[in-house]
Amino acid sequence: MESIMPASVTLKAIEGPLKGREFSYSRKTTIIAGSSAECGLKIPAPAPRHLCLIKVYPPELMIEGPDDLKLIFVNGQNIRRLKDRKTPHEDEDSDRNGYELKNGDEIKLGNSVFKIETTAAEPKDELLLKVIKVQQARVDEEEASGIKGYETLKNIGKGSRGTVFLAKDSAGELVALKIMNSVIASNSKRLADFERKVRFSKGLKHKNIIRFHEGGYSSGKYYLVHEYCDGGTVGQLMASRGGALGLSEALGIMFQVLDGLDYMHNAELPCTLLLPDGSRRYRRGLLHRSVCPHNIFLSGQGAASVVKIGGFDIATPIETSEDDLTGDIAGNICFMTRKIFVDYDVHRAEYDVWAAAATLYNMLTGKYPRDFPDNCQELWQAVLRNHPVPIRERNPEIPRKIADVIDETLVEEPQMKYKSALEFKNALQAALASSGEIMPAGFIDPGQTVPVGHFTPTEFHIGDILLDRYEIKGLIGEDGILTTFRAFDIKMNIEVALHKWNIFSVEELDFAVRNSQIWEKLPECWNIIRCLKVLTIQGVPCIITGIPEGSPLSVWIRKTPGRTLEKLLNISIQALTGLDSIHKKGIVHQNIKPNIMFLTDFEVIVISGFELAEICPPGMDTVEGGCFTPSYCSPEQAKNEKISSKTDIWGWAVTVLEMFTGKASWASGQIVGDIFDDVLNSTNGDGSVQMPEKLRKIIKRCLKRNSAERPAASELLFELKELYKDITGKDPGSNIFRNL
Repeated sequence: MESIMPASVTLKAIEGPLKGREFSYSRKTTIIAGSSAECGLKIPAPAPRHLCLIKVYPPELMIEGPDDLKLIFVNGQNIRRLKDRKTPHEDEDSDRNGYELKNGDEIKLGNSVFKIETTAAEPKDELLLKVIKVQQARVDEEEASGIKGYETLKNIGKGSRGTVFLAKDSAGELVALKIMNSVIASNSKRLADFERKVRFSKGLKHKNIIRFHEGGYSSGKYYLVHEYCDGGTVGQLMASRGGALGLSEALGIMFQVLDGLDYMHNAELPCTLLLPDGSRRYRRGLLHRSVCPHNIFLSGQGAASVVKIGGFDIATPIETSEDDLTGDIAGNICFMTRKIFVDYDVHRAEYDVWAAAATLYNMLTGKYPRDFPDNCQELWQAVLRNHPVPIRERNPEIPRKIADVIDETLVEEPQMKYKSALEFKNALQAALASSGEIMPAGFIDPGQTVPVGHFTPTEFHIGDILLDRYEIKGLIGEDGILTTFRAFDIKMNIEVALHKWNIFSVEELDFAVRNSQIWEKLPECWNIIRCLKVLTIQGVPCIITGIPEGSPLSVWIRKTPGRTLEKLLNISIQALTGLDSIHKKGIVHQNIKPNIMFLTDFEVIVISGFELAEICPPGMDTVEGGCFTPSYCSPEQAKNEKISSKTDIWGWAVTVLEMFTGKASWASGQIVGDIFDDVLNSTNGDGSVQMPEKLRKIIKRCLKRNSAERPAASELLFELKELYKDITGKDPGSNIFRNL
């Protein structure tokens, strides 16, 4: 049977200064009650500014109070003593103080008393809704397998609105299958809202939005199917990085998020809006309402990863109609602007922009913009009372100009500065360019048109002062990939090495940006070149490092006939120490050779030359390679196979052999394992150093063709230190630290 009258809730003031007034609601909404002028239900003083939340779900309603409930009474009893009567339509899993109010209840808020009157709408088919509710009461993998056309593989997530399964469709493609919970099917308005959201999702087609396949009803369950993102969520990525992301990575993600939001906020929706003149037109713009790290997904791995916005469960049109369930406050409260609480029936794109800024803040600091209490009952009051903390107070390493844009975006009163996602993105990009920071991956889309002359090689000259900070003093060297200058850091009053990428195409720019992020991740270690800063100068990525003092190890090998066994062992151990430190970060150098190692006057080995380095994706120990020096390459590099930390072990072993023999007498590094003994035997007495038998056996293990059979750097370090002690009677490295 069709509904005759809509459900409604009315609060009639029967005592106090508001006596005689009525407040009626026929749509789902959330109201702040208190004495503040911004409250939807204004209670005259001495009531607190923000006394409570009233959530209306016609014909039901719930009151949520803070921890201090002494000013709230229901039917003459303080709300503290009442049994928790949480409404069945409560969306969020929470521990808040929620109390369901019934028809005829009298509620005292401060010095005002209201009587509750509710009118229920007649459902379309009461019996049908009861049957569906029973069918929807429990969703598990066995039930999910009943969705026609999909094979359920495993449960990959559960939320307050449903359960998500990894599944295969009839074509064998992996998809995400979401089974909606009983709330959807047991309420006619929610069912209509679910159907509208299916239509909205079908109309969204953008590379930075999760692709929707279908939604429907099968085997007593309502379901949604969308593309499966194998890279997980940004929230999971943050957890794998220790809770926060680096600047380049976070901005690279956010730029793609803002592209997706800009499209979404302006998209034409497959539903119409009734105009004042009686005509209709298609509505434009969808508000996400729950932008946060756990609703941002990653498809693909490493540099090929694409950022996609998901989690459209509570999305709603920006242009609303009476049929929309729009007044509720839902989503992750830690990423909500206070405007949502104050203007609860208004939907603006800037609310998503605020959430995006809060998400970027969270990615860079691991913290929320506001300080929240431990007591979850007071979270909504924290949103209303606490201003966002300036981001540099959380992380002072964030460049000031970028921090200023983030802080400005999080200012809520009197109005928000950036009204659209595009405005926020443009402001971030302008701050990035003027701050001299490195452009993140995705800053320039490889598919976009690049102006002619954009990649005209940038020239730096002696005497140039770059960014008002770095004075070029001279040229150190050039290898085709990087040009390295000796520069003076005016701010820090030190000499540094400035490495400029030589870029001639968008592809080379993308490679430079990705690799520069690896330099940022280099560990603090005596035996690794120290990366001081990664930035952009005149549109070109540049890396600032310490100056590799001393001479390349290759020069030392050729020009130092008096090499000793003790010194060679010490150098070998130091090189392993450096490799072990980068391997623990997932970094593969892939071009280990004497020419990229520097021996300082203090006899410290420093590994540089990370311009070809790669980093293994989380949870993996191999990565695509492809760049190497033939005389030091491993068998897997020669075959163009994936590389790993064991690839560096091969290069280290070939380097050690060259140190003992005094030269590289082989044309290809991949054959060194086969000719190892012959090379050693042929150079005895020819300015070489005799290699101990125990070390021979160690090096041979490092030259196994199967990389899995080679020892790790940490294992080799232990063995070589023991060998050094046996031969010299000293602790390796003791001379180094005495000199330093």
